[in-house]
Amino acid sequence: MEFVMLSGAKHPAHEILRVAQDDSFAEPGCVRQGWYRIARSRALRGSKVRAVAIGPHRVVAYRDFNGQAHVTDDRCAHLGADLSRGAVTNDGLRCAFHGWCFGADGACTAAPGVSAIPKRRLLHHAVEERWGFVFAWLGSALPAFPLPGVPAEATVQMTLPPQRVRAHPDTVLSNGFDLAHLWPSHGIEATTIDVEEKPPWEISHHFEGRLSNRLRLSIGGIRRAPFEVTFTQYGGGLVFGYVTRPVEQTIVFTCTPDAEGHSRIHTMIFLPRRRDLVRALCLVWSTALDDIPLMETIAWTRGFSDADAVLERYVRFVAEMPQWRNG
Repeated sequence: MEFVMLSGAKHPAHEILRVAQDDSFAEPGCVRQGWYRIARSRALRGSKVRAVAIGPHRVVAYRDFNGQAHVTDDRCAHLGADLSRGAVTNDGLRCAFHGWCFGADGACTAAPGVSAIPKRRLLHHAVEERWGFVFAWLGSALPAFPLPGVPAEATVQMTLPPQRVRAHPDTVLSNGFDLAHLWPSHGIEATTIDVEEKPPWEISHHFEGRLSNRLRLSIGGIRRAPFEVTFTQYGGGLVFGYVTRPVEQTIVFTCTPDAEGHSRIHTMIFLPRRRDLVRALCLVWSTALDDIPLMETIAWTRGFSDADAVLERYVRFVAEMPQWRNG
C-alpha cells in the first residue's frame, strides 16, 4: 500500500501522511472477511426465515427441525427468488416461488414438477452458536480461523443493550488502536507496550496507563487506577479486550455493518467474579461507549502524525485484510 504526502504539506513525510486513494479503510460497502454476529439464538425459531443485511449484501438465517442454526445466501439456486419469503420444512429450506428445497448441506432435496432432483446447491456459511448468539463465517468457503473464545475462568457474562453507530465498522473498531485520543477524549494517560500482527487476520495492541479522575469512575472505585489491556481484532467483525487491571475481564465487541454502511454493535463482558461487575461496567462506559458520538462525526482525511503511529499501523493492516464479496 502506498502512502503519499498531503497536497501542499510542508511537513516531513514521516510526520503527515495520507493513505493512497485505492485504500479501502472505512470505505462504504467494504466488508472484511471474518466471524459476524447474525442474530440472537432465541430469534431463530419455528419455520420462520430471517433476513440479515451485512453491508451491501444480505444473508438469511433459520433453524432446522433438528435445532441446528443455518446461514445461507438469500437467493434461491433455481431462479434467484428471495429465500427470506420461504419456510423451513422437513426437506429443508423451501423457496416460496417454485417450492424447491435445500437441505442442511446446501444440496437441493426437492423440486416439484422436475423429473429429477437438480444438482443445484445453496451456499451455506459456517455457523457457531456462542454466548446466546449465532455467528457465521463470511468469506472463504471454510473459516480461516476458529471463532475465538474467552478464558475458561470467565464464567460470568453480561450482554449490554445493542447499539447502532452511524460509522463504518473500521472506524468503530479502530478505537482500541488509537492511543492519541485517550487523553483528549477520556482524560486517560496511556503508553503502548507492544503491537503484534498476525497477517492477514489478527492484530493486537497491548497498552497500559492510568485512568482519569472523572467522577463516574468513583462508582467502581477505579478513579485514577492503573490499567492494562490488550485489544485484539480477529478478522472483520470481532475485537476482544483482554483487561488485566484494574479489574480482570474480557470485553467482546461484535460489529456488523448494516445496509447503510453503519454499525450494529453488541458488547459482552466476561468476568471470573460477579462482585467485579460494577467496576467492569464503569471501565467499559468510561473508555469505549462514550466515544460513540465522536465516531459518528468522523470523516477520514487519511492524515497521520507521529502520535498516530499505532493507528497508522492498524489502518494499513486492516486495509489489506481480505474482503467478503457475496457472490
